[in-house]
Amino acid sequence: MDNQKKDISVVVPAFNEAQNLEDLTSQLQNVFEKSKYKDNYEIIIVNDGSTDNSEKVGKIICNKYKNLIFLNLKENISKAYSLDTGIYFSQGKIIATMDADLQYKPEDLIKMIDLIYLDKDIVNGKREKRKDNFITKFFSQFYNLILRLLFRVKLNDFFCGIKVFKKEIYDLMEYSGLSRFVIFFSKKYNFNIGEIEIEHAIRKKGKTAYSFIDRVILAFKDIFTLFICIALEKRGIYQIKQLILVIYFFLTMGIIFEKFFSENNNNYLFYLIGSFFMFSILNFIIQSFLKSKEKDTFNLKKNIKTIEKSKF
Repeated sequence: MDNQKKDISVVVPAFNEAQNLEDLTSQLQNVFEKSKYKDNYEIIIVNDGSTDNSEKVGKIICNKYKNLIFLNLKENISKAYSLDTGIYFSQGKIIATMDADLQYKPEDLIKMIDLIYLDKDIVNGKREKRKDNFITKFFSQFYNLILRLLFRVKLNDFFCGIKVFKKEIYDLMEYSGLSRFVIFFSKKYNFNIGEIEIEHAIRKKGKTAYSFIDRVILAFKDIFTLFICIALEKRGIYQIKQLILVIYFFLTMGIIFEKFFSENNNNYLFYLIGSFFMFSILNFIIQSFLKSKEKDTFNLKKNIKTIEKSKF
């Protein structure tokens, strides 16, 4: 593989996408080789513990295509951490992420990269004519509406499988596994965000890893993560905890005062202690969650099984 440092890193998470990997790599290379970025890109495919023959296909395509790195993970660690792993091994100051299911066109990546070089910090894809079933599209539109209202981000397709952003945005994040939420982080810190309409095709090979129930569960997890890790972050959580403790202190003093100086007998103290116990449990859950996502805690290198690289 050419050792010259590349400015653009295309990171592709893949789970059981063996049927699509060679076509995907071929399309990406053909498009980039015909563009003005032909000497300035690398493709990083992260095989996320696939149970099909993706690892074998990875060796084959590394012998056929240039500027390719194929990372085999020991086990399935999710799309979020697969993206983190690919970004960790990337050279580029510009990160382009793309799903491996062949539902997106590499030509759209070029348009998005052009906008980054023009004046944007991040460019999101918008599937105007999305080729998914009615239930998936309806749920996605409803979920996007909720996110727009909650986080006041005027975009249309937050979890489109194709994005391009400056690596400096990702490097500012305190936690691992948040690359899917780079738009919300960009909004919070006033980066210049763009969104363009992109093509979306029907999946022809393989099958999606997400059922409808999986998408619903993931949506709740996403909202929790967005509030804790991006909306609040460590400083916000600390301030809320301090406020709650102050409120509990004054309530406790008030109840104790009433207990000693009033004949009114009530169970306020019991309820206060019970609620404080529940608050302590919630605090423990949140702190454990944050600890698990700290970049220093999640060692990306330990998940690597093998690394394949282009032979030329």
